[in-house]
Order: sequence, then structure tokens, then C-alpha cells
Amino acid sequence: MLGLVTTQGATPRRRGRTWGGLLVPLSCPGCGAVDEVVCPACRDRLLRGPLLRRPLADGTTVVASAAWRGPARRLVVAAKESGRRDVGVVLARAVARAVVEVAWGPGTGPHDPPLLLVAPPVRLVSVLRRGARPTPDLAEDAARLLRAAGAQVQAVQLLRHTRAVADQGGLDREERADNLAGAFETSSRRIGSAGVRRSSAVVVVDDVVTTGATVQAVAAALREGGLKVLGAGVVASA
Repeated sequence: MLGLVTTQGATPRRRGRTWGGLLVPLSCPGCGAVDEVVCPACRDRLLRGPLLRRPLADGTTVVASAAWRGPARRLVVAAKESGRRDVGVVLARAVARAVVEVAWGPGTGPHDPPLLLVAPPVRLVSVLRRGARPTPDLAEDAARLLRAAGAQVQAVQLLRHTRAVADQGGLDREERADNLAGAFETSSRRIGSAGVRRSSAVVVVDDVVTTGATVQAVAAALREGGLKVLGAGVVASA
């Protein structure tokens, strides 16, 4: 399954796109290579490099496809902040690769299918600002890739905000933890509508982990809801 996720169809290319009647050449956000959505070198850094494992303070294990620097960082920023949705297919493969390790890698215990992928809930103001839901979309794309490879995987939105939270940008480690502590809860209505069992196994999905505050807050809410959190699969980790 891992080989299918990381290599099959993993070279998205587009010679240009139309804007205002003009042909605008694409460039790879990772290195600037022209006429590449993501160039082969940057793609390989995400999809063929060694996976990174990182235990968080609450015991949740994070698996990342790359370190949060260089091309990986620039690719995530391009997709999340600059509207480069065409980069999303490579980021989704990076997440799917990490999820495979979390859910089926060495040392993992058995769990009943389907595996659930859960992303942090997105604030409405963020959706309106970006015109998209980057992390939930990433989870859905990764789930589709894994299903195509033969796995029983479902991306579901099970969490909701319990209160308003500040933007994480500019906050230090302790401030981020305080900002998100108790900020999410599992929605019984969403669990019922998705047909999810309370004992289902879950992998948390995010684009990047820096302090780990978001993943820990999501994992805590899922565990309080009775779900089994196997770990987190992300594109990149600091």
C-alpha cells in the first residue's frame, strides 16, 4: 500500500493557467522550478525521504513525511496561504504516507476498519478568508488515496469548537497550549450522522506540527469522546 500511496500518479504537472486572458506559467513553490506544479526533487523530499517520528507530551505519536523547513515548508505555505490548491495532491500523498505508518506500521496493534481520519475543526472566519478548508480537505484527499490503494479509510469531521480561540501565529509553546486547552469537543450529532462507532480507531491529520498544541487538543477531545487515537499523520514536523 505504501508504494502505491507515494509513487502512483505523484507527478502533477500543468504547463500554465489562464488568468485575465493571459497564459501564466506555473512554478514549483518548493524551489521555483518553472513549468512544474511540484518539481521531482521537491516531490521526492516529501514522498521518498525518511519518515520522522515525534512523541508529544501527552503520549501521542506524530509521524511526518518531512521536516518543517526548506521545500516542505514552502509547499505547505503555498497551499495554505497562497491559494496553490494544485500543490494539494502531493501534500495529500505525504499525509497518506504518514498515516500508513501510524495505522499499519511496525508495532501498531490491530483495529477494526474503517480507519477514521480527523482534522482539527476550522473556524468560519478562516474558511471565509482562504475560500477553502485546507486541513479537512487534506484529510479527505488522503483518505481517497488510501481507499484507492485498498484501505478502508474515511475522513470525518467529528469535532467542534467549544469556545473562541486566538490565532496561533505569534504565540509561544505555553500560550498555544493555553489557547487550545479544552477548545474542541467531539460532537455526538456528528458521530451519529457519520455512522461512527465510539470505539473506532482514529488518526489525527494536520499539515504541520510545531509545538504540538493543536494535535494534543484534538487527540484529547477524541479520547474524551471514547475514540481510540492511534497517533497523528502530518506533512511536516518541526
